[in-house]
Amino acid sequence: MENDISFTTFWGVQILLCFISLLGIIFSILWICMARASKANQEEFEMRLTVFGRESEISALNRAENFDDEFFLTKRVLIQIYSAK
Repeated sequence: MENDISFTTFWGVQILLCFISLLGIIFSILWICMARASKANQEEFEMRLTVFGRESEISALNRAENFDDEFFLTKRVLIQIYSAK
């Protein structure tokens, strides 16, 4: 029985296995935290993109209104010029 190899006689192997399992637990917890943070960042990015999209739509509508105002103003001026003749 003296030549029997078991984990009880090799404390170094047990310590190494515990260290590896602790590293696995730590990295899995970090992985979960990073996934949650990544999801939060993605939601914030999508929210900002939506807000930016709305702002660009509003500015496009404002430009269109200004264009229409300029167009109708030019049309009114032309009508006045031609009606004066």
